[in-house]
Amino acid sequence: MTAMERFEKVKASYRREMDEQRVVTSIQELPISYECISDEWLTQALCAKTPGARVTAHTLDRADEGTSNRRRIFLTYNDAGDSASLPRSVFCKATQSLESRFVLGLNRSTEGETIFYNHIRPLLDIEAPVGLFANVDTESLNSILIMKDMGGQVEFCDHKTPISREQALNQVELLAKVH
Repeated sequence: MTAMERFEKVKASYRREMDEQRVVTSIQELPISYECISDEWLTQALCAKTPGARVTAHTLDRADEGTSNRRRIFLTYNDAGDSASLPRSVFCKATQSLESRFVLGLNRSTEGETIFYNHIRPLLDIEAPVGLFANVDTESLNSILIMKDMGGQVEFCDHKTPISREQALNQVELLAKVH
């Protein structure tokens, strides 16, 4: 398949998803927007290892749109989830917009990130977010990654953040561990 054919196929999948706009209740489905996520879907994504635990309510934080579609989700659980100390909030990255699917999906970054968080990250003793759920649809390039929320625990840097020599060396050491 040529790049142009792939591009058109993703556009057609996206249009079909936008026409349907349905709430997802099964973990086999990927939400096309954060508003389409149900408590049932979150229960399957986050409570599978905790018998009896269920998400009973959730609220969405403000949207943070960039290369990916990012959002924090605040969670409420039943007694089993509370007793297990399941996370009260999670941080998500997704490719719910057509633009993010083109930027991150066509070059297979979403597939790589899904593989990393599902299979590689659990094996590494590194300072990096812990993935709780990750999936990608390789046809439509829709994806979602749910991670432990690190807000308030770490400093998030951007291209303007000054980095000391020691921090730069730590970053290179971390990258060496990953590779």
